[in-house]
Amino acid sequence: MHCRNLASWVLARALGRLRADFPAHCGYRPVLVETFVNRERHTGVSLLAAGWTRVGEAAGRGRFPQAGASFPAAAIAGHYRMLEQPPESPVTVENLPAVHRGRTREWIAARSTVLPVQDGTDLNLATHPRGQGLGIVGRNGNSEGMPGLHLHGTPAVAGDGIPIGLTRLEFDAPEPRPEASRGAAGSRTGRWLRALQDASGIAAGVQCVSVMDREADIYGLFELRSRPGNLDLPVRAKHDRSPGPGSPSLFESIRKAPVQARLE
Repeated sequence: MHCRNLASWVLARALGRLRADFPAHCGYRPVLVETFVNRERHTGVSLLAAGWTRVGEAAGRGRFPQAGASFPAAAIAGHYRMLEQPPESPVTVENLPAVHRGRTREWIAARSTVLPVQDGTDLNLATHPRGQGLGIVGRNGNSEGMPGLHLHGTPAVAGDGIPIGLTRLEFDAPEPRPEASRGAAGSRTGRWLRALQDASGIAAGVQCVSVMDREADIYGLFELRSRPGNLDLPVRAKHDRSPGPGSPSLFESIRKAPVQARLE
C-alpha cells in the first residue's frame, strides 16, 4: 500500500482535531503546540509540510535553557505555570501577574520615590452572551447600564514619569445597586484601599506617593495615611477652610509654605 504525503496528512489531521478535542477534555483551548525533532535521524520535512514552523534548536537543558536578561527564568517559569495550571497556582487574576509583580518589586526597590497611579475602567461585555458572573457597568442618569466587569489597575511610575510596572490588578462585578457596597469593605471603596495597601507593601522602604482621581476622596484613605509608614497622598482642596482656631486659612498656609519641588 502506498499513500502519497501520508505523514504530513496525518500530522495536519491530528492538529486539526486537537483544536476541538483538547478543550473538550481539558476545559481550555491551547494557544501553542510544540514538538521536537531529532535532526540526526529525521529532517522534519513532514512537519513543515503539515504547517508547523521551525523556531530553532533546543539546547537540551530542560525547560530553562540559557535564561538571560532578555528572557529571564522567572518569565519562563510563569509561562509554563500558566499552561499547566498546577493546583497550587491556578490561572487566576491574582496569579497571572505574579511574576510581573515580582519584577516590579525589584525595579521599585532601586528607586527613592514611586508613584502608584490608581484608576478604573468598565469592560462592556454585552456582546458576549455566554458571559457568567457579570455585573452592571456604564450606569448613569440616562442608561441602566450593560453587563460587564469593572477593572481597577495600579501601575507604578518613577518620579521622572518612567513606567515601572503593575502593582495590582483587580476585577469586580458591580451590583445593580452600588449604594449597597459603599462601606469600607465594599467593592467601590475597598478597591482603593486594597490597592493603596498593596502598593505601599510592595514599595517598602521607598517613598510611595499614591495618585488617584476624585472618586478616591474617601476618609478611609486619609486614615490609612495617618498610620506609620512610607505612604503619602496628594490632597485636592476646593474650599479655603481653617485648620483650627487662630490658624491661617488652608490656602494662605499653602502659599506661605516653602516650595518642595518643581515640575516643568
